[in-house]
Amino acid sequence: CSWGRRVSNPMATAVRSEYAQRLGSREAKGEESVEMHVITLDEKSEGATRTALFVSGLCCSAETSLVERLLTGLPGVSRVDVSVATKTVHVRHDAKRTNENQLVTILNQAGLGARVQSEASTAAKPASHGWPKWNIALATVLFVTSLFSFLYPPLQFLALGAILFSAPSLLVRAYASLRRCELDIQCLILLACFGAVAIESFVEGAAVVVLFCLSEWVEDRATQQAREAMAQVVALRPESARLAKSQKVIPVEDVKVGMMLEVASGEKVPVDATVVSGSALINASILTGESLPRRVEANSSVSAGTINMDGHLVVRAERSAATSTVGKLVDLVNEAQANKSPTERTIERFARWYTPVVVLTAVLLATIPWMVHPHDTEHNLQYTRNALVLLVIACPCALLVSTPITYVCALATGAKNGVVVKGTPYVDALSKAKLFVFDKTGTLTEGSFMVTAFACIDAERRRETLEALYEVERCSSHPIARALVLFASEIHRRSEEEDDDNDDDNDNDNDQHSQGERAKAGGSPTGDARARAPGAPRLATGFRVENGRGVSGVVKGERVYVGNTRMMRDLGVLGESTRLAEQRVKDWEADGGTAGWVCLGSSPVAIWCVSDSVRAEARSAVMSLDREGMFVSIMTGDNAGAAHKVASEVGVPGSRVYAQLAPNEKVSTA
Repeated sequence: CSWGRRVSNPMATAVRSEYAQRLGSREAKGEESVEMHVITLDEKSEGATRTALFVSGLCCSAETSLVERLLTGLPGVSRVDVSVATKTVHVRHDAKRTNENQLVTILNQAGLGARVQSEASTAAKPASHGWPKWNIALATVLFVTSLFSFLYPPLQFLALGAILFSAPSLLVRAYASLRRCELDIQCLILLACFGAVAIESFVEGAAVVVLFCLSEWVEDRATQQAREAMAQVVALRPESARLAKSQKVIPVEDVKVGMMLEVASGEKVPVDATVVSGSALINASILTGESLPRRVEANSSVSAGTINMDGHLVVRAERSAATSTVGKLVDLVNEAQANKSPTERTIERFARWYTPVVVLTAVLLATIPWMVHPHDTEHNLQYTRNALVLLVIACPCALLVSTPITYVCALATGAKNGVVVKGTPYVDALSKAKLFVFDKTGTLTEGSFMVTAFACIDAERRRETLEALYEVERCSSHPIARALVLFASEIHRRSEEEDDDNDDDNDNDNDQHSQGERAKAGGSPTGDARARAPGAPRLATGFRVENGRGVSGVVKGERVYVGNTRMMRDLGVLGESTRLAEQRVKDWEADGGTAGWVCLGSSPVAIWCVSDSVRAEARSAVMSLDREGMFVSIMTGDNAGAAHKVASEVGVPGSRVYAQLAPNEKVSTA
């Protein structure tokens, strides 16, 4: 007896993410106020704190060494991490020896515009700088006006006003660098400006400083994307938690392990926890990118930052806020920024030597002609102008800014989509990759399965089969399992509606129509396909995932297996009585479907087939990799027919398709 049903799965694909393993465990405690946010890194080490500073004066990586030299030598400072792209400095220090206010004061004395960055300000969307500061705007107006000095020569003196309004901030930073025998971009710009003024080229001198200040403003707007991306990652952290007994709302930092918390519909789970009572659909897409919600019940684990979609839960906290999943995610992204790639380190070493060499070359270019031809003033002035031009055009600032911004945007964007990259060296490693291996389900395909066929081998056990299928697959989070659960619950719902119609209205015509519909699909008009109510709390016990084959669980004392043909062969349950079912499974797989079996004990009782659709962007992604000379392969645990069908749709040659692989076999095959 068999019948076909199509049950649409409205939920999208599940995307798996693997978080980088942290070295050691870290307990953290947050103390937040309007002015500061300090994170304790190690509770065993009193006074060990990690302070985040926002430094608006960070222009490019050339200033990284300045910040490090200012802070590294202070008492109690053990580590300084500078992120130019987000203009942040993370300092690990002993607060009893050097507090956060001292850190800010030292940086501000160097004209770097530092302030302690609170978590609230980090999570908030950075303010958009629509216009430059008033002094830069005024300097720009004066400079533009001075450009018309060819019409009225006295206008050139407005350029001096432009210099006076735009140069002071550069002077403070340049002075701080020169005190430490360092030459940075501010020094180059000011040398060029003062040199131009010395030879009475006022407009050229104003052009140097005004355009540089405007470029800093444009750069700040560009780096705002990186800061916004980081802010969205930090915003994943829940801010509060509700105690189950008193209903009191407390900061999430105050949650202790073992506390009983309440999570209402629409709220975020505050910390990693275990469900004590209640049932709900949990949306974990903000952490893993998996758009398919999963059902959680008593004894299920839930992660911090995931969203309760439709139920009411009482959970027991298993971790503190700092050590929960979302807390680790934020820390990983912050630490990944400090983990510099070989490219970044090379550029910084290059800039350390490049700037002095440029200055020396400019000095020689400006002075040697005067020594050789001291009386050829016009000719020598031209060399001096060329030296000033060299100082400006040789500035490495654009290169030093663009590199860290690129990396931070990659890290933060990945984190928002549930992919944590351990650091910029691994972003660099992608440029050397030649082989890209894709999983099929949920990666190249939507992962939104629907049951296209279901056939009972033993008609007398139809209801028992559907109940067992429902209870076992409810324990799994795989997209195929969800499709089978939806199918079983849909059959139950329709059967209940048909029974209600028959009992209430005694409508024989409706009954005949329903039976005829089943007969048309291959079923028997005399039986009912009734699954146990989906809302029932009972789940299968002894649930196991059989890698690369399927799942199993105990229902009503009997082991139930749901999996592929490989599982059935390993169980030794296939024989002469299942030949027809085996052929039908092969036909479904040849058509590109994913087929499987339901086995109660040692008796195969049903076969099923589900189908999935290829992502709209999958073919273009594969083709773009192919045009870049990359080799693209597919490795899947699904059958060969389904794998080759997807491969043909996305443009992967059949010789690069590997099917029916267990997870460990995928690694060895790669």
